Amino acid sequence: MVDKLRRSVEDLEAPECENCKVAMKWHSSQLLRTTGKILHRFFCPNCSRISEVVKDPAASSDGQPPIKHSLPRFVVASEDSCAA
Repeated sequence: MVDKLRRSVEDLEAPECENCKVAMKWHSSQLLRTTGKILHRFFCPNCSRISEVVKDPAASSDGQPPIKHSLPRFVVASEDSCAA
């Protein structure tokens, strides 16, 4: 569980404060037990405004499912490739 939180924080980009237009600083993270998502809290160093970002660790950053990098153990050669 701790590794899941740590990896989630490493991938985060700090949001911008709506008042000051300054990058906010990370404050804390919490695993939401009901959904399995992670809640990150940020604060503005200028105006102390709090912002919350919910991230789903199962989803990738671009919204696409993760790519599987595995290959089949055996590749069957076609007749066309043997004739060349």
